[in-house]
Amino acid sequence: MLQQLLPRLSGLHVLDVSYCLKLDAPMLRATLAQLPQLAELDASCCELFDAGADAVAARLLQRGCVLR
Repeated sequence: MLQQLLPRLSGLHVLDVSYCLKLDAPMLRATLAQLPQLAELDASCCELFDAGADAVAARLLQRGCVLR
């Protein structure tokens, strides 16, 4: 469902996907790549572990990232 919503959410500044147990690291990475204005992310309790941290780190390293 998130993939279907992303084109309409490109201007999103805050995203809370906490407790989304079906969210996996590749989907998180793809989501973050499509939300250039995202400043706040809550992905707590998603069981993403190291792969999730890698996805967030990849976004933080991109030029122009406003995620904090």
